Amino acid sequence: MKKQKTKPTKKDRIKDLITKKRQFYNNEPAGGAAGLYDLIKDYVKPDFIVVEIGSAEGTSTELFALHAKEVYAIDPWEKAVRPNAQFELDHAKESRQMFEKMAKGYKNIKTIKKHSLDAVADFEPESIDLIYIDGCHEEILKDIKGWFSRVKIGGVITGHDYIVNIKHRINRSLKVPDSVYKDSSWAIVKTKDLVPKK
Repeated sequence: MKKQKTKPTKKDRIKDLITKKRQFYNNEPAGGAAGLYDLIKDYVKPDFIVVEIGSAEGTSTELFALHAKEVYAIDPWEKAVRPNAQFELDHAKESRQMFEKMAKGYKNIKTIKKHSLDAVADFEPESIDLIYIDGCHEEILKDIKGWFSRVKIGGVITGHDYIVNIKHRINRSLKVPDSVYKDSSWAIVKTKDLVPKK
């Protein structure tokens, strides 16, 4: 008798995502999965509306989807402005295909194929519980300012790559994060007196 395949549990899937190797960049571990999981455990609640800026292959999107009510994945899936343009274009196409395959299994993932700031108007003020910014490094301040009003008071402004060039921009624009994780994810709780600086 043929043994039937069993559907992986949520716990099994989380473990897979945390240890997953990235198809690109020489099979290095998925940047952000383990640290992002710690962030999710600390901040995300089951009734949360999450917006993710920069979804790529969808590893982080899926982790959010396993813990939140709705996840809006915003990404143009286009090449970045970098020296190896053909690699970037191929990466964008394959990332999009991988994302679409993954997203089919989740009713709570909503895909928005736009640049970050073009999608702001799709959301009402204070309609988001948590935003995770992992898009273009050069646009981090524009993303923070553009999306700030869409996050609820008491909601969470988070992102990836709390490293030298971005670290100073975040500290200057908002404040030193309330939490920083081993993968360079960061989190700041939005309070009434927190206002992005120019």
